[in-house]
Amino acid sequence: SAYSDAYTGGGFILNMVLVLVVGPLGEEVLMRGLMTGRLLGRLPLWFVVVLPTVLFGLGHAAGGLGQIAGTTMTGLVFTLIFVWTNSLRTAVLAHTLNNLIAAFLPWDAMMAAINMPVKVTVCIIGLAVAAYAAYMLYRRWDKNAAIA
Repeated sequence: SAYSDAYTGGGFILNMVLVLVVGPLGEEVLMRGLMTGRLLGRLPLWFVVVLPTVLFGLGHAAGGLGQIAGTTMTGLVFTLIFVWTNSLRTAVLAHTLNNLIAAFLPWDAMMAAINMPVKVTVCIIGLAVAAYAAYMLYRRWDKNAAIA
């Protein structure tokens, strides 16, 4: 896959830092922290959710229409996580987990073998599981922070 090809060269460590640290942190601070955080309470909630979601998807246009669709869906999850938990940490964590999975699974071969309704169903289930996992981690993290 394009992902695995990018990570087999000499730049593996640099790519992992970019994909697992710089990308999630930078994109979440910009899209959720600055944009969503500043607009919450000032504009209708639907607009506050839709705007960063669409911009996040369009920001990945270099990967084509499939990449735009996929990142728009994940951007929606990251935005909802941020709004629901009021925590940038949880959105960054969900984004990092998403990128970690995307970096190591052979997506090209898997997606070529699956028909479209199954792809959509798998994406929805995966996003729901990632959102739930991020929320549960946030709850645990928040309890530990309160105790300390």
